[in-house]
Amino acid sequence: MSHKHAKYKLAIVTWHDAFGIGDNHVDTDDAILVDPFVRHSVGWLVKRRPVVLAQTFDGKGIASTLTIPRGIVRRITVMDVVDDED
Repeated sequence: MSHKHAKYKLAIVTWHDAFGIGDNHVDTDDAILVDPFVRHSVGWLVKRRPVVLAQTFDGKGIASTLTIPRGIVRRITVMDVVDDED
């Protein structure tokens, strides 16, 4: 990675989100047809188990973090960051 300030790698994490079905009674036939929501989150990859992404990194610390349990992660794609500063 060529970004001179990045201590962490930039990544896209694809994961399955948990959710409830309906507010009350749900028919079993309807429930078995439901697939988990697929989410895509982007950030600085701070940790892999569990996955911790930070939206902000200033060279000294991180902010706006998201923690995703590793068991629901489907893919981690590490991205190349090119520094275009003069």
